[in-house]
Amino acid sequence: MKRMFNPNNGQISDNHKFKLPVPYVIYADLECILEKISSCEQDPKISSTESIAKHVPCGFAYVIVGPDGAMIKPPTVFRGKNAIDQFLTKLLDEEKSILDTFALCVKPMAFSMTDEENFKSFHTMLPCENPLNGDAVRDHDHLSGAYRGAAHNSCNLNFKLANYIPVVIHNLRNYDGHFLIQGIGKFKEKRIQCIPENSEKFISFTLSLTCFIDSFQFLNTSLEKLAQNLKPFQFHLCNKYFASNAQFITRKGCYPYEYFDSFLNFMKRSSLLNQLFSTV
Repeated sequence: MKRMFNPNNGQISDNHKFKLPVPYVIYADLECILEKISSCEQDPKISSTESIAKHVPCGFAYVIVGPDGAMIKPPTVFRGKNAIDQFLTKLLDEEKSILDTFALCVKPMAFSMTDEENFKSFHTMLPCENPLNGDAVRDHDHLSGAYRGAAHNSCNLNFKLANYIPVVIHNLRNYDGHFLIQGIGKFKEKRIQCIPENSEKFISFTLSLTCFIDSFQFLNTSLEKLAQNLKPFQFHLCNKYFASNAQFITRKGCYPYEYFDSFLNFMKRSSLLNQLFSTV
């Protein structure tokens, strides 16, 4: 959290907007086919590296979770060519829709007599927790209208909803991010920002007001292990929206990478052999 010293009054001021939960979060995942690469036969007498397949994005899925912790719409799922372009375009559409919701849902403060008594009795300011200096104002939640407490005027002006929408992808930095960075470069009319780790990996990057972050940096293990750590009743969204299939989507799924080396194979309905699932 950023802190700033004010030389006029000697107070230390926090960037309080980072204390507020982000009201809308997008959780996403990408998938690829392993497109085979034709190459010349290597000389067995010479040590060399041979490229045998290329990872080509073939689809994505995402959900948007709103302020109440529920999905605001059914999951969005896409399968086909140009998946990255489709993904980024849809996210920009979602960004506009969410920002329009912000503009329409800002509610005036609901202030009761009890709130008035509470306000008059406040000695410590929210959200900075510093003493009163005679400049107290009423702070409220702009989405619900609920009174939150007293705050310094400067703190109140800063204590506002974040102006970005996080897109959370597990292992973004090591895998999905490579495809997305290439796709983002095509949106030259949009503001693009990034926090690099090195020349090849990025901690996070932003397209317009859509900020991509890697959940692996906060939950440092595989999705398989993370799913195993939760009890069945803790998968709130899965149980609510996919009750009949919850047991299948609350664990690591199986994907036959060896089989899906072409988009044409998605159209086939033949049974898959066990050996096609050797890397899942």
